Parts: sequence; structure tokens; C-alpha cells
Amino acid sequence: MALFALNAFVYASLQPVLYEARSTILVDETTGGVPSYEAVLANERRAQTYAYLFTSDALLTNAFAAVEKRFPDLEEMDVLKQSIEVQAVRGTQLIKVAVRETSPQRATILADALLAAFNDRLREIYTERDLQNQTKLEEQRTLIEGQIASLSADMLVVTGTTRLQLEPVLVQLRTSQADLVRQITTVQLAAARNRIGATQVEPFVASEKPVSPNKPLLVLVSTLLGMVIIISVIIAIEALRIRKPPKVIKIVPAHNDKIGETSSPLRSNQPGA
Repeated sequence: MALFALNAFVYASLQPVLYEARSTILVDETTGGVPSYEAVLANERRAQTYAYLFTSDALLTNAFAAVEKRFPDLEEMDVLKQSIEVQAVRGTQLIKVAVRETSPQRATILADALLAAFNDRLREIYTERDLQNQTKLEEQRTLIEGQIASLSADMLVVTGTTRLQLEPVLVQLRTSQADLVRQITTVQLAAARNRIGATQVEPFVASEKPVSPNKPLLVLVSTLLGMVIIISVIIAIEALRIRKPPKVIKIVPAHNDKIGETSSPLRSNQPGA
């Protein structure tokens, strides 16, 4: 058992010491007020997408480039990807992000670079989306404004029942026009606020003690494993010893030494025989 524990200690000592920086990201695209149930569900689904985005190759490439000059000995991209852990908390709008590196400072700097690259990517996505939405809304407003102008011109030359029938249509078109104007204003304000739909709940904080390797745990597990192996071997040996077949003693019947000698018949004890 001591040998198992010693091997585990040596193995743990040879592993690189890693520190971890952790933070929590809140996904929230509500524009204000109390969010609806549908909005909450949409944010939960969006959190799954953002968690995948955190570990995408394009985002990691940007984060890697941001710190590569500062840390020339930084690991390659594939190794760096394995040191990043991102998990969307099920049933919530939260994303847990953890980054492991060989020192607390490196872990924090790399985590901040990762978050900055994530925010930049989200900003690009939201800017493109807002631009597309604004373009569509502008096209709809132009179309409705043309319909309002055409209908207003028609109402100048009609009277009576026809005019009464066109007035509700004109009111409905102007209501739609006002709704489109409000939507366009909302999109423009959102773009001006540079809202990205994800907020860092707490800054990245690196652990003061290394999180890997866990030497006490490795030694304990190895010791217990050694005990299990030794006990298993002892039980197996005892089982084989019990199952060993007993020695068979062969009994050979005795024979007369004189050849041809026969046993005399028994005499009867009855009188007159």
C-alpha cells in the first residue's frame, strides 16, 4: 500500500500546477420591466448557445492573439481549449466560465481576454442583427407610408359612403405606421446603448491555491486502490486453496498367498448332519 501511495505522490509531483479563475455570466435580452415567461425561456435557450460560442475556434483565436505577445510560452490552441470549462447552468440564465493556467495572474488575464473576445463577437452579432431589423422595419414603413399617401389622395376625390369606408383603413395604416416608428426607435436605442445581452455577474477571481493536481486525493485513492487489490488477491488465493480437491486413498482388497487354496465350506451345527 505504501508503494501505491508513493507512486501516486510522485505522479502528482510531476504534473503541472494549475490555478483556476472563475466567473458567472448572466444572459438577459429583456429591454426593461418584468420579463415574461417566454422571454425567460428564450434566455435559457440562448445561454446554451452562448456557452458553445465561448469555446468556438474563432473566439479562442482572438483571445489567444490578445495574450500571445504577453505570454510567449502559452500553450497551443488545442491545449488551451482543454483548459477552458464553460457550462450553462440548467434551468437558469447563467453561464459558468472557468480558466486554468500555471499561475493565478495568467489564469485571470487569459479569462479576461476570453471574455473580451466573447463580448466583441456578441457585439458584432447584435450589430448585424439590429441593422437587418432596422432595414426591414424601414422597408415596411416606406411601404405603409406609400399606402397612406395613395389612400389619402383617393379620399380627396370621393365622398359619402366610399369615404366613410376608407377612413377606418386609413386609421389602421397610420396606427401601423406609428408602431413601426416605435420599433425603429427601439432598435436604434438598443444599438446606441451597445447592449449585448450578456452581463458579467462577478469579475474573474483566481484561486490562491492550485486546483490541480490534488495530491492528498491522489494518494488517498491510490492507497485505497492498493488495499482493494491486495485484499482481492488474498481472497482469490484462499478461494483456490478451498477449491483444491482432497487426496483420494485407494483401498486394495487382500488376497491369499497360496495359490489354489480355497476356503472350506461352513459346517452345520445341526446333529446328524
